[in-house]
Amino acid sequence: MSEQTISEQTPDSLRAAIREQVAEYHAVAFPKAPFVPGVTPVPVSGKVFDAEDMQSLMEATLDFWLTTGRFGTLFEREFARTVEFVSRCLSIPDRLPICSP
Repeated sequence: MSEQTISEQTPDSLRAAIREQVAEYHAVAFPKAPFVPGVTPVPVSGKVFDAEDMQSLMEATLDFWLTTGRFGTLFEREFARTVEFVSRCLSIPDRLPICSP
C-alpha cells in the first residue's frame, strides 16, 4: 500500500490500488501455463477468466451490488443491441452478407 495517510486517500485512489493488486493476485494465483493435450487438466466447470474478469468482480463488490447493478444494466444494453442486430440481419436475408454491428 502507498505511503498516504488515511486522510489523504480517496475512494477512487483506494479502488485503483485494489484494482492493481487484483491484477497482481491473478498473475500469481493463476499463472498462464501452456496447454498440453492429455496432461493439462481441464476444469469440469469450463470456467475461463482473466485479470479483467476478477477486476470487474472486485468493482461490483466494492459497489456492494449483490444482485444486478451497473454491470447488469450494461450487459442488458449490449445484449439487446446484439439481439437487435441479429434480428435485423435475419429478417432481411438478402442483406445477410453485408450486415455488420
